[in-house]
Amino acid sequence: MRKRYLFYILLCVCSVNNVLAQSAHEILSKTAQAFEKAGGIKANFDLTISHNGFTQGHASGEICVDKDKFVLITPEATTYFDGKTQWSYLADSNEVTVTEPTSEELQSLNPYALLYLYKDNYGSSLGTQTTYKGKSVYEVVLNALHPDNNVAQMTLYITRDTYQLLYIQATLRDGTLNDIAIENYKPNVKFAQHDFVFDKKKYPKVEVIDLR
Repeated sequence: MRKRYLFYILLCVCSVNNVLAQSAHEILSKTAQAFEKAGGIKANFDLTISHNGFTQGHASGEICVDKDKFVLITPEATTYFDGKTQWSYLADSNEVTVTEPTSEELQSLNPYALLYLYKDNYGSSLGTQTTYKGKSVYEVVLNALHPDNNVAQMTLYITRDTYQLLYIQATLRDGTLNDIAIENYKPNVKFAQHDFVFDKKKYPKVEVIDLR
């Protein structure tokens, strides 16, 4: 009798865990759909990098996204990506580095690329956080399924009413934390193709470092 009772408890626990996993997957799917429906997006971001409780870096700026294209603007650098080629322009040194980044490299620059990680290489579950800066949110936790993934875990805060991404915490394998807050979100912004391409004509004396 005890064995049968224990079996039913285990069955219930497994069923609850399965529902939570499906719910997290559904939330991420709806967030990705909302992102795609929004078209061009412009937002401000604030990034803090820390390790063992000590802040190691901080950056803030603006990001413009249109599907797989983006422009990332900070006081130190501007990064353009047109869906294939990336240009990283450093104003102080007046040089631009040209690359064709991997998907993992893009995830470190474009926070919206993280919305699709639940489809591959990461498992998803619901956390416990219910509010963030006065807004009702879902907390979704992504855990890497493979030890070679540099990002071991991610926590996302997503609004319950509009499925808008508000906050990301990415935990790297070495324990480094990347905290990204997204503010002043503006959807349905119209961009042209050239907005995501570095225009060398505007910087005639720039040094081009082509690493492709």
